[in-house]
Order: sequence, then structure tokens, then C-alpha cells
Amino acid sequence: MLKYAFVILLLIFGIKTCPCQSIYKSALVSDLEFLQEAVTQGHPNNYHSDQSFGISNTLDRARSYANDTLSYYKYRVFLAQALQELGCLHTTIQHVPKFEFERKTSFFPLNVVLLQDKLYLTQQNKQVLNWKTGAEIKSINGIPSSQLVRDLLGFGASDGGGKAFSHAYVNRVMSSLLALYLEYPEQFIITLKDGTEGAFKSIDQPVQQPVIPFPYAPNEATANAQLFLLEEAAILKISFFENSDAAFFRRVFHQLNKKQIRHLILDLRGNLGGKRKAASKLTQWLVAEPFSYSILQPNLDPKPYFNERAKRNLALAKLRYNIWNVFKGRKTDLGREFTYKYKPKNQRFQGKVFVITDGFTASSSTMVTSWLRQHSDAVFIGRQAGGGYNGNNGGSFPEITLPHSGIRIKFPVFRLILDPDAEQRTGIVPDHSLTISIENYLQQTDADLKFILENLTQQTE
Repeated sequence: MLKYAFVILLLIFGIKTCPCQSIYKSALVSDLEFLQEAVTQGHPNNYHSDQSFGISNTLDRARSYANDTLSYYKYRVFLAQALQELGCLHTTIQHVPKFEFERKTSFFPLNVVLLQDKLYLTQQNKQVLNWKTGAEIKSINGIPSSQLVRDLLGFGASDGGGKAFSHAYVNRVMSSLLALYLEYPEQFIITLKDGTEGAFKSIDQPVQQPVIPFPYAPNEATANAQLFLLEEAAILKISFFENSDAAFFRRVFHQLNKKQIRHLILDLRGNLGGKRKAASKLTQWLVAEPFSYSILQPNLDPKPYFNERAKRNLALAKLRYNIWNVFKGRKTDLGREFTYKYKPKNQRFQGKVFVITDGFTASSSTMVTSWLRQHSDAVFIGRQAGGGYNGNNGGSFPEITLPHSGIRIKFPVFRLILDPDAEQRTGIVPDHSLTISIENYLQQTDADLKFILENLTQQTE
């Protein structure tokens, strides 16, 4: 479902414009009013009559903006904050129109990471060979780090609200995001907490953030899933769900049962989703009781906000579900609902399961986490998932077009319900919430995996 999520999300940085370009405040307000009305009347976040999700706080801030005009970049910050306030990971900027003025591409030049709401220099750069890695940044271009962090975390929406996804997202695209937020300056003035200051020119390619390497070599792997067999446990690391994974899962669990493996670590960090069928196939090997989910076509009407193409896409999606899933559908007070039921495998894994999550655990991968929370005694470690525990929005993704900017936004129209009795909209909070320290980051230590392997005995008692 989110295989190309970063291609879509990075479109937010796709057009870098001349700093002289400005937009009227009235245009910003009009675009946000259009978005607010579309969300209120047609977004599946509002599938239940006693719930009301919108972007009213962002709209109020736009209305009270002090100036009559604002930069294009400031407009984009407002729009990102509106989408985060909505709290739907699948509602994203899909297309930015090509403007008729100068385009400029530049990026922040240093490796910086956001940890515990602070910004740190994480890797030496040829421009700053005498700067200490791990140094805390006090300000950039005169803007305090506290303000930078607060505003940067306005980018990247988590299901149900919160900042789980945005923490991971900011770190993934830090070089692009800082440049956008600071309106593409020719140089960046960085001041460290100890008072050290330096000026650095922008660069024409984004800095690639260092990634903590996985400490083991796989025993078996596909393009998106890997099995690691250790003395004390097995690790199944899945970066994305594909329908072809079903055969791999079958081989994996036959092997684990044959070897009588008693501890399985399921690593879903960075897993932005994929095919729901593959997620359900995995879960069938891990739970002892039946599980299900439903796709709801809510009693909402987004059509007035769609162009003709989007209306056709919506009609075709409804037709597809109603024809191919006719025996799964039923009419409810909330809309037409299609339910999908699954049974556990006869030779399911019967050992202890540990699940590692982070802000990029989303979409289909959080379907797995929700089912395991409901139907197993799995232990969760890491950071809060970005995908919603009791469901997310998807099924079909027409677009709406904001009237003044022409920006097109992917606008899901169905609701996936995983736990109809739960009020928790946000992602699963781990049983053991671990923070990544700057020391972990610099030493390239996988703190989540280390914690599990050091505590296997205690966790299974």
C-alpha cells in the first residue's frame, strides 16, 4: 500500500522556487477551507458519526497570519501541518504543478539527526573536519533548534495524530526538509550548543543519512524479507509485504518448527506496508485464533470535491468491491462493509514472539501488529508505530485539487477497520519503549535488538 510512499512524500520537495515568489494569504486560507470541507464531508477519518476530524487548528493559524502575503515555502509548511493535523498517513501530496518561474535545487550540507527533540551533528563532513560528531546544534540561521524541531515535526502525518511517523520522516529527509523550511538559502549558519559557529554553502545533492547496519547476515532472503537464525532466536525482518511472500513465510515457519526455535523476533521497523494479503498470510503463522478486518465504504460524500477522473476512480473502486466481494459485503449504519476472515495455520509457530516497531511501521505492517496485539501474547519493543492500531484509510485513492495552488492531494475514500471496539486511533505503543541515544547512533548500535537478546529469559517467564 505504501511501496512508493517516499516517492509521493518527497514530492513535497519536488519544486523548489525562486525566493521572491509569494502567495496571497487569502489563497492559502481558501485552499485550506476547501480541504477542511472535503475532509469533513468525505474523508474516511470521519466514518463514525460521533467523531470529527479536520484541520481547524491549522486553518485558524492561517487566518490569523500577520501578513497579507507569504512565501511559497511558508505555504507548504502550512499545508504539511494541515495534513498532519488530519492524522491520516495515506493522505499525502501527490502532485505539485510546474510553476512558470525559476526553479532552484539546493540542500542542507551536513549530517544531522533528530533524537529526543534535539538536533545533533552525526557525521564529519569535509567542510567541518574539526567539529566533533555528536555535537548538539543550538540554532541554524538564527532559528533556535527548539523552534526548528517543533516546526519540522509538523511534516509527516501519523494515523490518529501524534508524531510517531514524523520523527522517522524528518530524519529520513532532513537534508531536503531543512532547506525547504529555511527557504533555500545559499548558506547555512550553524551554531553549536558550546558556542562554536560556522557558515556552510548549500549543496546540489541531498546528504544521505547514515543507517544503523543490521548486525547479522541472513540465512535466507527475498527482495524484501530476510531470515536470520541465531543460537538463541530467529529474526524475521520484513521491509515490505508482497503477495509472493506467502511461499517464503511457509518455508520459514516449517524451518523454525523443524529446528524447534522457541523465540522469534519479528522486525517491522521501516515497513511502510504493502499487500494486505501477504500481511494476513504472515499473521496466520503467528496467532492461535481466528482474526479479521473489514473495509468500510462510509456514508460520506467526497464526490463534490473530486474532478471527473476522481469520480470515475471512486465509482470503479466501489464496483470492484461490490462485484468481487459480493458475499463478504453487508449494509451497516456506517455504510457498506466487507469483512475478511482468516484462520491460523495448523502448524503455526508456538514459541514466543517479539515485535520491533518504529514510526515507519505503517499501513499493512500495522495490520499485523494490531492482530498480534489482539490475538497473541507477543511483546512489542521499539517506538510507537506510525500506522493506526484500529485501522487506517485506503482501498482507493482518488485525488482532490486545491483551487489556488493546484496541488493535488491523494484522498483515500474507504476505512479499514481492525478492531471495531477500540478507541485507539494512533499506532501501538510498545511494551518496552526504547529511545535511541546519540551514543547508540554514533556507535551504530541496534539498541532494540540488543535489548531483546539480552532479556529473552526474563521476557518469556
